[in-house]
Amino acid sequence: MGDINANISEGKEEQVKIFLWCSPRTVSTAFTKCISFIKGMEVWTEPFVWCFLSTKEAKTYLDVDLPMELKGNEEVFAKTTELISKMTGANVITERIVYANVKPRLEAAKGRYVFVKDMCLAMSENKHQYLPEGFRHTFLIRTPERALQSFRNSYFHHTKSQGLLHGEAADEQTFDLLRDCPHMEASYNITDVYDFWKYVRDEIDPNPIVIDADDLLTHPKEIMTKYCELVGLPFDESFLQWDPSLDTFKTWKQCGDDQLMNMVDFYGRAMHSSCFMPPSTPMPRDKMTPDVIKGIEKTMDSYLEMYEHRIKI
Repeated sequence: MGDINANISEGKEEQVKIFLWCSPRTVSTAFTKCISFIKGMEVWTEPFVWCFLSTKEAKTYLDVDLPMELKGNEEVFAKTTELISKMTGANVITERIVYANVKPRLEAAKGRYVFVKDMCLAMSENKHQYLPEGFRHTFLIRTPERALQSFRNSYFHHTKSQGLLHGEAADEQTFDLLRDCPHMEASYNITDVYDFWKYVRDEIDPNPIVIDADDLLTHPKEIMTKYCELVGLPFDESFLQWDPSLDTFKTWKQCGDDQLMNMVDFYGRAMHSSCFMPPSTPMPRDKMTPDVIKGIEKTMDSYLEMYEHRIKI
């Protein structure tokens, strides 16, 4: 990857450009909302993940492997856009769900500070070529017990409300994460974080920053202060209490201009938040469904290895 300031014109204040990589349900939207109140901040939310989800929708419903380039493939991308728009309930813009389009768009970002929240499930080995130059890569993790249970709840309620679940999948007790969620990889979208973290360590930065979500919720001042110091962002304690309105989301770069507003089962709580709330009591293992328990067992080792490299206070 290039020098972090390679795209900054001589004589101009240097940009700070950061990726926050995560898996679903890791408090990443609340984290991003907090960061977004820094003066001069330009926020992008999940540009790669919506490209990834588009490939999954195209394969599931059109039985095609969605190309990485838009040129010459306009027809299949138009059909895929319709699918993603139905899934999200948002007005998705075709040019924003194309892998090859993300790199130039992010490299052209003009903000004094550029913050991109995205998910590692979108960055399999053959996608690394689409990473933009000049960004610092950081990671947000959360214990699988909390992340998977939360994802299951949110995904089930959102897709059922969209009329996309049928048969056993439409029953919350018999819904299965791997069988009934076409966007859930065998990695449970958690070991993808571990794999991409290792790639970053080997190829880009030997010591990428790692934050644990429950540490953040328990000690927000200490974690946010240290994170901002390490990545070069200004921080003030006042940022820990933010505007609960939805106004800030209208400024974020999304795959559809109304995307977040139409996915309240995933983002609603974070969208209306005004601070980091202490973590809730985790669900007892004997109350969890078998699909969640299976996911926990498969992903816990990778989480624990990254946990050892987290920011400590």
